[in-house]
Amino acid sequence: MGLGFRVHMQLGTWKGPGIAWSVRDDKALRQPDVLGLQEVCLTAGAQLDYLVAAMQAAHPGRRVYHAEATDGGQLDPKCSNAQVTLSVHPILASGRFEFPLLSWRNAAVWADLDIGEVAAYWNTSRRLRVYNLHLINRVGRSVQVPEARWTQTQALLAHYQAFRRSEPDTPVIWLGDFNALGDVLHPWRKERSIVELSKLFKPSLDGYHPTHFLLQQTDWIFADRMAPLRSRVVFLPYSDHFPVVADY
Repeated sequence: MGLGFRVHMQLGTWKGPGIAWSVRDDKALRQPDVLGLQEVCLTAGAQLDYLVAAMQAAHPGRRVYHAEATDGGQLDPKCSNAQVTLSVHPILASGRFEFPLLSWRNAAVWADLDIGEVAAYWNTSRRLRVYNLHLINRVGRSVQVPEARWTQTQALLAHYQAFRRSEPDTPVIWLGDFNALGDVLHPWRKERSIVELSKLFKPSLDGYHPTHFLLQQTDWIFADRMAPLRSRVVFLPYSDHFPVVADY
């Protein structure tokens, strides 16, 4: 969402159309309880404040909580990229997970949300864990690095499995930019990380649904101990990626 944010900053239209309008009024995206973003530029003025304000506009009178995890290596020294999870549910605990491998040192943020007000609806615990991740895009000049992404996925799975041993009944959501570029000529073919995660968790979208303007399905939402009621891709022009929305 960085480009869309900078345009709004330059035009002074914080309260105008854009991501703030979308999470408030867009029929497919409005009023999300949890919003997971990748590559939020924490050093670009008040970008995080803008996004928090957008969530508050979507939920008048409610407090908005957030957890963040900066990437270890920066492509742009003027921009401290981070994964940010915004929630209208209180955050009980959160942390940063740095993926192994490779020069970019991508990170994920995990957050445990207090969902007591809706837990009875799912007949589940008061806690919901959300992993918001950003997998590696390339190694050197090569963008075809599915095995590297699978290695990173395995590392986060080990973190998830340790949590699962202590919290066997807590629902878990994985969301984010999996950079699952797969086969450029056949973008509907799923690479190994997506295939393996689909065996363990329920993807919110079945079949092929491009989430990137180059037609790759790079962005996903997976759930464990939760079943999606509906899910869709929202075609908004604020990024080269399109938001994925899931209701549970």
